[in-house]
Amino acid sequence: MITVEQLSNSTEPFSEIPLWEVIHEIPGRMRVRLLWLQEYPSLHEPVETAIKNLDFVDEVRLSLINNSIIIHYNSDKISPQLFRIKLFKIFASLTPTSWLSAYLENLEKRKLILDNNTDFTAFLTDSWNQNKQQILSGIGTASLVIGGILVPLPLVPGWPLLLLGSYCLKLATEAENSPTTT
Repeated sequence: MITVEQLSNSTEPFSEIPLWEVIHEIPGRMRVRLLWLQEYPSLHEPVETAIKNLDFVDEVRLSLINNSIIIHYNSDKISPQLFRIKLFKIFASLTPTSWLSAYLENLEKRKLILDNNTDFTAFLTDSWNQNKQQILSGIGTASLVIGGILVPLPLVPGWPLLLLGSYCLKLATEAENSPTTT
Protein backbone atom coordinates (compact mmCIF):
# COMPACT_ATOMS: atom_id res chain seq x y z
CA MET A 1 0.00 0.00 0.00
CA ILE A 2 1.16 3.51 -0.71
CA THR A 3 0.90 6.42 1.68
CA VAL A 4 1.85 10.07 1.38
CA GLU A 5 4.84 9.47 3.64
CA GLN A 6 6.30 7.14 1.04
CA LEU A 7 5.85 9.69 -1.72
CA SER A 8 6.94 12.95 -0.11
CA ASN A 9 7.39 14.63 3.24
CA SER A 10 3.80 15.85 3.17
CA THR A 11 1.82 15.76 6.40
CA GLU A 12 -1.66 15.50 4.94
CA PRO A 13 -4.35 13.79 7.04
CA PHE A 14 -4.19 10.81 4.65
CA SER A 15 -0.57 10.06 5.47
CA GLU A 16 -1.27 6.90 7.48
CA ILE A 17 -4.16 5.55 5.40
CA PRO A 18 -3.35 3.13 2.57
CA LEU A 19 -5.56 4.39 -0.24
CA TRP A 20 -4.09 2.52 -3.16
CA GLU A 21 -1.46 0.04 -4.21
CA VAL A 22 0.55 -0.31 -7.40
CA ILE A 23 -0.18 -3.76 -8.79
CA HIS A 24 1.96 -3.55 -11.91
CA GLU A 25 4.13 -0.88 -13.44
CA ILE A 26 6.23 -0.55 -16.57
CA PRO A 27 7.30 2.73 -18.18
CA GLY A 28 4.19 4.23 -19.72
CA ARG A 29 1.69 1.92 -18.03
CA MET A 30 0.56 1.53 -14.45
CA ARG A 31 -2.15 -0.59 -12.84
CA VAL A 32 -3.23 0.57 -9.41
CA ARG A 33 -5.75 -0.88 -6.99
CA LEU A 34 -7.97 1.75 -5.42
CA LEU A 35 -9.48 0.26 -2.28
CA TRP A 36 -12.84 2.01 -2.37
CA LEU A 37 -13.46 1.96 -6.14
CA GLN A 38 -16.01 -0.87 -6.24
CA GLU A 39 -17.98 0.44 -3.26
CA TYR A 40 -18.66 3.87 -4.79
CA PRO A 41 -19.88 3.61 -8.41
CA SER A 42 -20.86 7.29 -8.40
CA LEU A 43 -17.16 8.20 -8.21
CA HIS A 44 -16.03 6.12 -11.20
CA GLU A 45 -16.51 8.92 -13.71
CA PRO A 46 -14.89 11.64 -11.54
CA VAL A 47 -11.83 9.44 -10.93
CA GLU A 48 -11.51 8.57 -14.60
CA THR A 49 -11.99 12.21 -15.67
CA ALA A 50 -9.51 13.57 -13.12
CA ILE A 51 -6.82 11.16 -14.28
CA LYS A 52 -7.56 11.79 -17.98
CA ASN A 53 -7.22 15.55 -17.38
CA LEU A 54 -3.53 15.13 -16.56
CA ASP A 55 -1.48 16.34 -19.57
CA PHE A 56 0.68 13.24 -19.84
CA VAL A 57 -2.10 10.60 -19.57
CA ASP A 58 -3.14 8.88 -22.81
CA GLU A 59 -5.74 6.34 -21.67
CA VAL A 60 -7.56 5.31 -18.48
CA ARG A 61 -9.57 2.11 -17.95
CA LEU A 62 -11.39 1.08 -14.79
CA SER A 63 -11.66 -2.59 -13.88
CA LEU A 64 -14.34 -3.02 -11.24
CA ILE A 65 -13.78 -6.74 -10.84
CA ASN A 66 -10.49 -6.18 -9.04
CA ASN A 67 -10.85 -2.50 -8.01
CA SER A 68 -8.07 -1.44 -10.33
CA ILE A 69 -7.34 1.35 -12.75
CA ILE A 70 -5.09 0.89 -15.77
CA ILE A 71 -3.36 4.10 -16.81
CA HIS A 72 -1.35 4.57 -20.00
CA TYR A 73 0.82 7.68 -19.87
CA ASN A 74 3.77 9.32 -21.63
CA SER A 75 6.74 8.37 -19.46
CA ASP A 76 8.95 10.97 -21.19
CA LYS A 77 6.85 13.84 -19.79
CA ILE A 78 6.83 12.83 -16.10
CA SER A 79 8.86 10.73 -13.67
CA PRO A 80 7.17 7.75 -12.02
CA GLN A 81 7.64 9.35 -8.57
CA LEU A 82 5.96 12.62 -9.57
CA PHE A 83 3.22 10.65 -11.35
CA ARG A 84 2.48 8.75 -8.13
CA ILE A 85 2.25 11.99 -6.18
CA LYS A 86 -0.25 13.42 -8.68
CA LEU A 87 -2.31 10.23 -8.55
CA PHE A 88 -2.30 10.27 -4.78
CA LYS A 89 -3.59 13.83 -4.73
CA ILE A 90 -6.45 12.82 -7.04
CA PHE A 91 -7.31 9.76 -4.96
CA ALA A 92 -7.08 11.69 -1.69
CA SER A 93 -9.38 14.44 -2.96
CA LEU A 94 -12.00 11.96 -4.20
CA THR A 95 -11.91 9.49 -1.30
CA PRO A 96 -15.33 9.48 0.42
CA THR A 97 -15.30 10.54 4.06
CA SER A 98 -17.62 7.64 4.91
CA TRP A 99 -14.98 5.21 3.59
CA LEU A 100 -12.30 6.96 5.65
CA SER A 101 -14.46 6.81 8.77
CA ALA A 102 -15.16 3.11 8.28
CA TYR A 103 -11.48 2.41 7.59
CA LEU A 104 -10.33 4.27 10.71
CA GLU A 105 -12.99 2.56 12.84
CA ASN A 106 -11.86 -0.83 11.55
CA LEU A 107 -8.24 0.11 12.26
CA GLU A 108 -9.12 1.02 15.85
CA LYS A 109 -10.90 -2.32 16.27
CA ARG A 110 -7.83 -4.17 14.99
CA LYS A 111 -5.58 -2.28 17.42
CA LEU A 112 -7.95 -3.10 20.28
CA ILE A 113 -7.93 -6.80 19.34
CA LEU A 114 -4.12 -6.80 19.20
CA ASP A 115 -3.92 -5.09 22.59
CA ASN A 116 -6.38 -7.59 24.07
CA ASN A 117 -4.41 -10.50 22.59
CA THR A 118 -1.25 -9.12 24.18
CA ASP A 119 -3.06 -8.86 27.52
CA PHE A 120 -4.39 -12.41 27.13
CA THR A 121 -0.91 -13.73 26.37
CA ALA A 122 0.45 -11.99 29.47
CA PHE A 123 -2.43 -13.47 31.49
CA LEU A 124 -1.65 -16.99 30.24
CA THR A 125 2.05 -16.56 30.98
CA ASP A 126 1.36 -15.31 34.50
CA SER A 127 -1.15 -18.10 35.13
CA TRP A 128 1.35 -20.70 33.95
CA ASN A 129 4.11 -19.29 36.14
CA GLN A 130 1.84 -19.23 39.20
CA ASN A 131 0.24 -22.65 38.68
CA LYS A 132 2.94 -24.61 36.85
CA GLN A 133 3.34 -27.26 39.54
CA GLN A 134 -0.41 -27.90 39.89
CA ILE A 135 -0.96 -28.03 36.11
CA LEU A 136 1.90 -30.48 35.57
CA SER A 137 0.74 -32.65 38.48
CA GLY A 138 -2.80 -32.77 37.08
CA ILE A 139 -1.67 -33.65 33.56
CA GLY A 140 0.81 -36.21 34.88
CA THR A 141 -1.71 -37.95 37.13
CA ALA A 142 -4.42 -38.01 34.46
CA SER A 143 -1.97 -39.37 31.87
CA LEU A 144 -0.80 -42.13 34.21
CA VAL A 145 -4.37 -43.17 35.04
CA ILE A 146 -5.55 -43.19 31.41
CA GLY A 147 -2.32 -44.81 30.22
CA GLY A 148 -2.64 -47.53 32.89
CA ILE A 149 -6.16 -48.29 31.73
CA LEU A 150 -5.18 -48.39 28.04
CA VAL A 151 -2.01 -50.52 28.38
CA PRO A 152 -3.87 -53.88 28.30
CA LEU A 153 -5.90 -52.91 25.22
CA PRO A 154 -4.23 -54.10 22.00
CA LEU A 155 -5.64 -51.41 19.66
CA VAL A 156 -4.81 -48.32 21.72
CA PRO A 157 -1.29 -48.23 23.15
CA GLY A 158 -1.20 -46.66 26.60
CA TRP A 159 2.57 -46.44 26.96
CA PRO A 160 2.88 -42.91 25.42
CA LEU A 161 0.50 -41.65 28.09
CA LEU A 162 2.53 -43.44 30.77
CA LEU A 163 5.67 -41.72 29.50
CA LEU A 164 3.92 -38.34 29.36
CA GLY A 165 2.54 -38.82 32.87
CA SER A 166 5.89 -39.72 34.39
CA TYR A 167 7.59 -36.82 32.59
CA CYS A 168 4.97 -34.29 33.77
CA LEU A 169 5.22 -35.54 37.36
CA LYS A 170 9.02 -35.24 37.17
CA LEU A 171 8.68 -31.63 35.96
CA ALA A 172 6.11 -30.93 38.68
CA THR A 173 8.46 -32.10 41.43
CA GLU A 174 11.29 -30.02 39.92
CA ALA A 175 8.98 -26.98 39.84
CA GLU A 176 8.02 -27.62 43.46
CA ASN A 177 11.66 -27.81 44.56
CA SER A 178 12.92 -24.85 42.51
CA PRO A 179 12.75 -21.29 43.89
CA THR A 180 9.84 -19.27 42.52
CA THR A 181 10.69 -16.12 40.55
CA THR A 182 7.85 -13.66 40.15
